[in-house]
Parts: sequence; structure tokens; C-alpha cells
Amino acid sequence: MKRTIVTIVIMLILLVPLTLFAREVKPHYTLTLGGRGGYSMLTGEQKDVLKNGINVNIFMNYNPHLINNFFIQPELMYSRFGFQTAQQKVLSYYSVGVNASYNVPLLKFLELNVLGGGGYYFNRIVEENILQARSSNPYYKAGAGVDVVLTYNFNLNAGVSYINYLSAEANTPTMTIHGCGNYRFGKNPDEVGYDRSIEIGDVQIQPLFSALYKFYETSPAGKVRVTNVTKNKTVRNIKASVTVKDYMDYPTTSKAVPEIKPGESVEIDLFMLFNKNVLTVTEDTPLSAKVSVNYLVAERDYTKEESLTFKLYNRNAMTWSDDRKLSSFITPKDTPVKVFARSVVQQYKNESINVLNQNLQSAAQIFDALGSYELAYVPDPRTPFTELSQSANAIDYIQYPRETLRFKSGDCDDMTALYCALLENVGISTALVTIPGHIFMMFDTGVSRYDYREISEDRGMFVEKGETIWLPVEVTLAGKTFLAAWQEGAKQYKTMTQNQPIGIYPTAEAWQLFVPVTLEEFGWEPEVPSKSSIATLYDKDIENLVGRELTDSVAKIEEEIRKSPKDHKLYNKLGVTYARYGKYDTAVRQLQKAVELKDDYYAAYNNIGNVHYLQGEYEKALASYKKASRYSDSPLILINMAKAIFKLGEYDEAKSYYLSAVKRDDRYEKKYAYLAMGTGEGDLRASDRTKIDTAVEWSYE
Repeated sequence: MKRTIVTIVIMLILLVPLTLFAREVKPHYTLTLGGRGGYSMLTGEQKDVLKNGINVNIFMNYNPHLINNFFIQPELMYSRFGFQTAQQKVLSYYSVGVNASYNVPLLKFLELNVLGGGGYYFNRIVEENILQARSSNPYYKAGAGVDVVLTYNFNLNAGVSYINYLSAEANTPTMTIHGCGNYRFGKNPDEVGYDRSIEIGDVQIQPLFSALYKFYETSPAGKVRVTNVTKNKTVRNIKASVTVKDYMDYPTTSKAVPEIKPGESVEIDLFMLFNKNVLTVTEDTPLSAKVSVNYLVAERDYTKEESLTFKLYNRNAMTWSDDRKLSSFITPKDTPVKVFARSVVQQYKNESINVLNQNLQSAAQIFDALGSYELAYVPDPRTPFTELSQSANAIDYIQYPRETLRFKSGDCDDMTALYCALLENVGISTALVTIPGHIFMMFDTGVSRYDYREISEDRGMFVEKGETIWLPVEVTLAGKTFLAAWQEGAKQYKTMTQNQPIGIYPTAEAWQLFVPVTLEEFGWEPEVPSKSSIATLYDKDIENLVGRELTDSVAKIEEEIRKSPKDHKLYNKLGVTYARYGKYDTAVRQLQKAVELKDDYYAAYNNIGNVHYLQGEYEKALASYKKASRYSDSPLILINMAKAIFKLGEYDEAKSYYLSAVKRDDRYEKKYAYLAMGTGEGDLRASDRTKIDTAVEWSYE
């Protein structure tokens, strides 16, 4: 017995210090306690002497953290056997030993284990309570079993063990079938996150704005600092997530940090995907958030959590740290916006004026409808834009377009957001324009910068942005004519670009970062002004845009002609001006004068062809274009010829001319792409067919 105890002590003395150098290995628990009971069957010569018996033991699994799934298993064991020839005679073994055990995980709840070891026993032979003999010797054993994990703390085992009790006279080998119950000390680390490998610090969530709730899904709303406080462990796959009760449907998880080495720290951005409940916040509200950090240590999954409070501003709040934030308030799909915009342009669907750009007409109709609706500019005395726009952190109050329509009033940012939303709803691209202390907008006419005269001869009235012409509009002048608002917008743009920096933010581009809010339906629609009501302003606009613009332009050119009566180019310019405003007969007379002054003047022939084309006289148009082509190989003439030939039904020939024109000047490629189809107008949309009838290339040379 003493030798057995000494042997166990020596083994523990040798093994325990090794744990000082242990790595982080599986499993993470250190100690379990269990008991086995089984039926022992004799397998050697002793089976003729002894009867099969029982075997019970208690054991401890100690994890030295040396190798994954490796345990040291001290045990106390008792076995008892009867004799074949004497009913009252019993042989008992009292054993103390140490096994090495290795577990092989099969499933989350199932493990295979094997063990091997040995120790010392002492035995007693007793007959009718009288000791007959005793001895002590070594034994060894080997076994295998299956563990069923019921809970983290408790599992059951079934298995078989081979035990051989050694003796100088005769060994006693047995095969034992046993069952086992095993208790694991401690709490489930997956539940309590007891790991100490990291520390969470500097958890921050900035004050957030309800209107920007979609922005925080892809842009950081806060941050957390994670530090690996170990000396020799690498923490891997670190992810942070945020949950806010009632305002988030599920946690939003950050991008994973691959690893943090011992002693290092990383800062992880926090993202937050809110649900629409944030839009019910009408007062600034403090909210509680739970930040969870998930990570791996030696392939073991851990989670640590921190809670903090942050401020959520009401749904109308915004700062001007980035002017593009206003795009979140531009809501073209909102029902009141859709009803207003579509109802207005629908009233004019059959009254399009060919000589005016279609986007310009729609913009004028909607602007004048806002005036008829009695929308009023009212600066907010509590949050004036002139002051707040100069401070990046000052909180401004912004109305949604539906609110501006409902209240029939707003300041410059409210009215700009409304007008942009209305135009975007009917397919007109818009942009925010910011200058110190003020904000207005501009919209895309869709007219190529090369064709700017289709909008205005005055270059100060428009902005060349990219490849197209944009018109600036001062929306706070609602109630006056569209032309007045356009002129004021152009004036402000020109003045500011000469003196101070100006910001231009296309709405579609701003939406990539600041997505428009999706508002709940609330059963209200605006009462859209009738056409007769809108006409009070709109008729003035048409008169000014067509009548006065024509009169003023003609007067300027005629004054130039009086100074240079033999200048063929001036007659060409005058003819184009008349043609653009639908005065076709007068236009042809002026263009003919240009030809009389210079009989090889290709520009005049081209423009005469355009007048015929606009009147539907496609054969005459083609004849004029061919005359022009005798004196110039300009791609402009080629594209006009392609259009006339297309109208005459020769689609393949039209395609050939189109490709020749595009090869020389690719700006025509997109504009007249239909010519490359090689098919008729029946395959085109109605809106495209309308453009075919009205789009021609004028020559001003």
C-alpha cells in the first residue's frame, strides 16, 4: 500500500509542474469527478477458481493542459469475486492507481474515450468473516468507452475495461463492462464568458440621428477598444456587435479582426442596423445599448459584453457637418410627394411644347404648382439655416417633404428637400447647392453641354455639370414664376462661384451614403392645385420662356446684322433661333439668305434640313442634309442624315451613317443609340419616339 501511494505521489510531482508550461488547449475545464460500476468477467485461469464479480471505482479527471483532450485520472477501485467451491469465501481487491485518458470528440454531445494505466492493489481472502490470506501487487488496465454529454456539468459513460491483477502465484485478468456518471466542476464558459484573455475599454456610441438610421448600417456609429491582456495567447476572429432593445431587430456585427497578439489593442468600429421604430422618436431620447465582443482563443468561442447609454435625436434633427445629410430627407417615393408630383405633370401630359426642354417644362409646372398651393417661405427663428449651417455640431430641425406640404411652409432647407423630392419622383435628377448661409438646388435638363442653346443663349443662366446642362433654382421664391426662381438661382450661383466656395451634391450620389428615410403611411394626401389655378403662374412662364426669349434673342441678332449685313453666319444664327421656337417659315427665309450670301455654306443647308425634319418632311430634310455633306464631312451632318433615313424606313442604311458619325464623335453614341438597333420605331418606348421627332443637331458655325 505504501508503495502504491509513493508511486502516485511521484507521478503527480512529475506531472503537475508541467502544467506551468501549458498552452491553451481543449477542453478548458480542469477537474471532473466520477464513479463507475460494472460487472467483471474473469478471462484467465482464475475463471475456474473464481466466480465473475463486481467492480466499482471513483476517479478524478485532471486536465494538465498539455495536449488537447488529454487527462490524468487518479482512481480508487474495489473489486469482489466469489469462489466456485465455497459459498462463504470472498476475494476482494482494493486498488489505487493512475490512468492516462484521451477523449476523441465525435459530436457536440458525444465523445469516445480511451485510457490506460495501472497502480497497486492489496487483496484479502475472507471466509465466514475470517481473514484467510492477503497480499499486494501491481495491476494494469486499459479501456474504452463512449461519453454522452447531457449538460455542461454532467455526462454518462458506457464502456469496457481490461484489468489484470498481477501476482507471483497467478494473475487475475478481468474484462469489465461498466457504466459511469461524471460531474464536471465549474460553469459553462459559453454561458458566463469567464475567459480573461481580453479587456474591453473605451466603448463609445456617438449621439445618433433617427433620420440617418440607414446610414449607420454601413458607417460607424461608435467604437470599442479590445486589448489582449495575455502574455502568450493570440486572440483570433474578434467581432463586435450592438443591440438596442425595441429599435433593432437583431444585433449588427462588425467586420472581423483576424487576430490580436499578446499585449496589442485594436479599435473596432460599431455598426447599427435600426428598424423603423426610430422614426417614431419625436423627442431626443437616451437609449441603452449592449455591445458584445466575440472572439476565439485556441479555437474556443467566448463572448464579453458591456452596456452603455447613448443619445438618439428625434427624427427631424440633423447637423450640417456634412451637407449631403439633407438627402436623407429627400423622399421621392413617399405617397404625398408622389401624389403631388404625378398629379401636376399628368395635367400637362398632352400639352408638351416641342421647342422647350421637357425636364424644364416639368420643373416649371411643379414649381408653379407649389406657388398655387400657397407654399410659403418661413425662416425658422429657433434654428435659422444662416447660423446653424456655419456650425458642424449645432442641431437643426428639418421637415420631411410630406410635412412641408402639410404645413404649407418651410425654410430654405425644407423647401429645397421638397422640390428635389418632387422632381426626383418624375425622373428628373437634382443636386443640392450650398453656399455660406444658404442652400438651394439645381436640376438636370438632360441636354448635352454642346447643345446648351436649346436651353438659353445666356451661359450665365445654367451650369455645365458633367456632360449636361443643369439649371439652378431658388426654391424659396415659390409663389413667383419659375423663371424668376431660375434667374435668382443662376444669379446666386454665378456670384458665389466668383467669390466664395460652393458645394454641389447630386442627390443620387448623396443617397449612396445617406439613404432616404422610409416613412410610414399615415393616410394624408395633399390637395393638388387644378390646372387652371397653376396657369396663373405657368402661362406667364411659357410666355416669358418662349415669347420674350424669342423676342429678346431676335432683337440682339438683328442688331448685329445691322452692323454686319453681309455676315452669312448671323442669318444662320437668326434662322436657328426662329426654328427653335417653332417659327419655321421665318426660319427658312433667314437660312436661305445665309445660302445666298455663301452658296457653299454647309451649316445653313444642315439647318434647313432640320426645319424640314421637325415638320415631318423627311425626304426634303435628307436632300438638304446631302447638300450640306457636299461641303463638309462633319459628324453632325451624318447623324442628321441617319435620323432622316431612319424615318424613311431604311434602318440598315441609317445604322451605317450612325456608326460613321459615332466613330468621329462619340458624344452622339448614347443620345442616338436607337439608330444602331436596325429596327423601326415600334420597338421603342413612347417617350423615346417623342424625342426622335424633336431632337436634331443644329449647326451654329
